[in-house]
Amino acid sequence: MCKTLSFLLSLYTLTACSSTQPNQEYALAHFALSTAEKFEANKLSPKTYSKALYFYKRAISLYEQQDYESAKNSFEKSIDLSEKAEFRARVKKLRESY
Repeated sequence: MCKTLSFLLSLYTLTACSSTQPNQEYALAHFALSTAEKFEANKLSPKTYSKALYFYKRAISLYEQQDYESAKNSFEKSIDLSEKAEFRARVKKLRESY
């Protein structure tokens, strides 16, 4: 948890330095993916989680290449898919408990 928080804080600090870099999206995508993994989305919703991970890794690569607009789009796709994977995992866990 502390690693994630320090990661988010460092990215948030970078956001103030440059408005063209999608630092906020980077931090949110990292957090969304971590949260999805926490709820075992990688096991309970593997296809959606894998797509989220793919877009996250793609976004990081684009970010490092300084293709910030494409990176932002990929981070946003990763966030969306991570949230869907987390939701599906939560629903499956809930159904299993009944």
